[in-house]
Amino acid sequence: MNFGYDLKFFLKIVLVSFFLICFGKVSAAASQLKSYEETLWKYLEKVYSFGPRFSGSDGNAKLQAFLLKEGERLADFTKRQSFFHRPQNGLPVSMANIEFRFEGKIKGQKPILIGAHYDTRPFADEEENPQKAIKPILGANDGGSGTALLLGLTHYFSENQPFRPVHIVFFDGEDFGKKGSPYYMLGSKYYAKSLKKNNSDWPAWVAVFDMVADKNLEIYREGYSMKSAGWLVDAIYKTSRKVEGGDRFINEKRFSILDDHYPFILRNIPSVLIIDLVYPHWHKESDILENCSSKSLYTVFKVFVETLNTLEHVR
Repeated sequence: MNFGYDLKFFLKIVLVSFFLICFGKVSAAASQLKSYEETLWKYLEKVYSFGPRFSGSDGNAKLQAFLLKEGERLADFTKRQSFFHRPQNGLPVSMANIEFRFEGKIKGQKPILIGAHYDTRPFADEEENPQKAIKPILGANDGGSGTALLLGLTHYFSENQPFRPVHIVFFDGEDFGKKGSPYYMLGSKYYAKSLKKNNSDWPAWVAVFDMVADKNLEIYREGYSMKSAGWLVDAIYKTSRKVEGGDRFINEKRFSILDDHYPFILRNIPSVLIIDLVYPHWHKESDILENCSSKSLYTVFKVFVETLNTLEHVR
């Protein structure tokens, strides 16, 4: 009996078996994640089908009803946070944040808050033509893509319970105000103000998504995010280098943007914004479904899910 030969053969069999088992698990995970590209796009199509969804509109009300229905179907807990905005010289506008909650595997930890605005711009004020500039936009990317991404994450968490509690919040009124007015980020301001520091609802950290389906996706590091939660920005961009399509996360700072993450930064909650502001159809009538990409939406989804998987035992 050639013991040395048999031992080498045995070790080879063990190594090959180990590789096949691990590769099988990775392939299964990748395959499971791949199915979400279609899920995300179907959600974007559904959101878009409601037409303009500016605060107080019929489209906004229909989308609220759809969100609540999906939350009741998929999340552990769903609620509607109603509030009114009273613009100067105008009638009060009814608004609402919609929140889905997942309890997580480990109870008693502070939640992660994942947010996006679901309202759309009431006027296409980046249009040069004055007649076009007064019309509401369809907001496939601006308003639609962040909503679709959060719905996709809701679907994912319903099948893969997160490690710690997750609160998914759809903000109303982010795009309500005219240029130069303070009437932006109304939903996130209201939500952040309602948080009590010693309450279990106080987030460990916040991630906000906006305009993440541009066909030519370019996501730069955002300035306020780097100051507020540089460790989280670093984790996202480090993960992006390992994900197919992740080169669309460009590892440079280009903008500092007031968006729905900012009210949480003002409350000293680590918060980041994932946004593609290099979008030629921003606040224009041309912000339509044809200028969006399922691959872009899926890339952002993959990068964030993989980042969560990396961080779940760290923070």
